[in-house]
Amino acid sequence: QTFAKYLEKYPEGPRAKDARFQMAHALYGMNAFDQANQQFLTYMDKYRDPEDLVAVTPYFVSSLIEMDKPALEIDAMTHGLPPTEIYGSVMWENAAELYNNQDYENAQQQFAIYLSKLPLYENSSKALFYRAESLYLTENWESAEKAYNSYLKNSHTNEGKNRTVAQFRQAISVHQQLNLVDAVKLYDAFLSTHPESEWAADAKENLML
Repeated sequence: QTFAKYLEKYPEGPRAKDARFQMAHALYGMNAFDQANQQFLTYMDKYRDPEDLVAVTPYFVSSLIEMDKPALEIDAMTHGLPPTEIYGSVMWENAAELYNNQDYENAQQQFAIYLSKLPLYENSSKALFYRAESLYLTENWESAEKAYNSYLKNSHTNEGKNRTVAQFRQAISVHQQLNLVDAVKLYDAFLSTHPESEWAADAKENLML
């Protein structure tokens, strides 16, 4: 109430900015997330400097999570705001849940959103892989080929099994597009790199088709 009274009397006063932030933060601390969310929105609408947005965005995102807003709505409401660790966690968990529920079409879209917003976060390599997997499992062969290629180019060589899967399924994706010359090259490269792989026999069989 003290902050609200100050703002009512001095809406543009020297402490108005701090009062608006503290009022929103106090509501957040009282678990009044809906009211806090509205105050954070008001604050961000009025103060757009990067330092201001960085300070308030984590609380704003947290309030949306506490209000059980779906991931796509959170993504829309945080458009243009600095990415935060908690935002990254929400988007990753949502995409992973869709994938685990075999909703591969929506999963690949969510992994794509994650990568566009947070390309350098800790799960970015996994997101590249599981987006490719989602496309493969929906038989979107051309997009899967490109997605596996992106993963192989940007992932670490210590991601053993995922890279093995990606290399093999990239070859299959090319094969399914009837690009036989490139498919043969990819199968040969796979067998050269992974001669003892559990998929080596399948790669050899596909070479004979």
